[in-house]
Amino acid sequence: MQANCCSELVRPISVLLVDDHPTMLWGLTMLVESSKTKMQVVGAATNCEEALDLARKTTPDIIVLDLHFPLSSGLDILPALISNSISKVLLLTGEQDQKQLDLAILRGARGILCKDAPAAIVLKAIERLHEGELWLDYQSLARVWSNLANPANPANREVDLA
Repeated sequence: MQANCCSELVRPISVLLVDDHPTMLWGLTMLVESSKTKMQVVGAATNCEEALDLARKTTPDIIVLDLHFPLSSGLDILPALISNSISKVLLLTGEQDQKQLDLAILRGARGILCKDAPAAIVLKAIERLHEGELWLDYQSLARVWSNLANPANPANREVDLA
């Protein structure tokens, strides 16, 4: 725990890592743990079922999620991962299909980064999501907003906004 200027204890940002590549999980764990006073890894999952179980058990602040798994998709579990109203999802993916990325935003992802993003940017995105900000490029945000704001395109709405 870290003390701030007012001698209050500040809890580190709890992070759940979800990727089917063990080397990627190891690297992300080392990266997050390198900023131990700010963040801590509370779990690492290699498949969607494990991710859902760990998310229920740990209620992490941030879930760093890949989209592609051998038998399932991170898109399928995204709404369940954020159903606790605490966790926020940062996609860290190699996905280039803009429709898939836009769908991830519509299903609740708060940020998207490419897997080749610099380490400092990954840490910064985690911090910003924890602070309540979005980590999206302007083009993605504009496309998703246009779909949501356009009543003539109800078929584009993938989530119930009520």
